[in-house]
Amino acid sequence: MKLLTRIGIVSLSLVLMQCEKDDICAESTPTTPSLIIRFYDFYNPSELKAAEDLNVFGIDNSGNTFDIIGQTTLTTDSLALPLPTNLNAASFRLYLGYLDEETIGNGDDFLTEFQTEDLFVSRACGFKTFYSELSAETQTDSDNWILSTEVIQTEINNTIHAHVKIYH
Repeated sequence: MKLLTRIGIVSLSLVLMQCEKDDICAESTPTTPSLIIRFYDFYNPSELKAAEDLNVFGIDNSGNTFDIIGQTTLTTDSLALPLPTNLNAASFRLYLGYLDEETIGNGDDFLTEFQTEDLFVSRACGFKTFYSELSAETQTDSDNWILSTEVIQTEINNTIHAHVKIYH
């Protein structure tokens, strides 16, 4: 019995010694960053202004929408949107005053374009994508709640700083 226990301990030790540092992707390892948007008061541009009852949907190439944050509505002055890693553009429909699928609120289409660059992190973590040359605009309609957009950082390589300001 002691022999089997010793063999088991030695075997486990050998297996653990074979693991390399990059065989496990640490949770703290930075991943592909999201687009960070901050909402500001159009009439007082230095003041943050929360977007009330906000819901966000992605728009695919056929014009169909899909959930980004689910049916949850937010009242927030900032938003993190995932960008595709295999395309150079993304479109979102931001609804202000969204209550439910029947009372949709005022939706504005927010369009972004960018360049992507993949960076190898490690064997366990794989690649992460950085974005550059960011541009953003709101599609004009008869009832825009987004009155203006401003790109303040064209490089998206972290989620610490805002990349776009939306004035409403």
